[in-house]
Amino acid sequence: MSTKFTNIKEIKKDFISVEFFYRECENRFKMKKVSSGDISPLKIIKEKDIHRPGLALAGYVDLFSSTRVQIFGNTELKYLRQLTSEQRTETLHRLFSFNIPCVIVTNDNEIPEELMHEAEASGTPVFLTPYPTTRFAYFI
Repeated sequence: MSTKFTNIKEIKKDFISVEFFYRECENRFKMKKVSSGDISPLKIIKEKDIHRPGLALAGYVDLFSSTRVQIFGNTELKYLRQLTSEQRTETLHRLFSFNIPCVIVTNDNEIPEELMHEAEASGTPVFLTPYPTTRFAYFI
């Protein structure tokens, strides 16, 4: 039996930077960065799973997985669109107060102005991909 992987924990990373994630996924998943500015080296992804923040957008944040990549698909964006601009701002301000690593909007969806504003204010990178949410989540 090979001893090559006997101590695999030593090579496991505790986190990756959002910048590294983006560089590795940009071409493969047709991702484009739509937020302005550089990606802060302090923006890191601590969990390998993704998160769809539907419940957090609706106000339930007790179990919000804020250290994961946040995926905004059709459902999340439809929910946001049915809110008033003031409600969207309040909802997104609460979400971005958690210092999430990044947001990825799928299906080439139009990104609400309030989402971009709150992301920019918190220094959170926002990416856009043409892939449908389920397919993109599977690939990631």
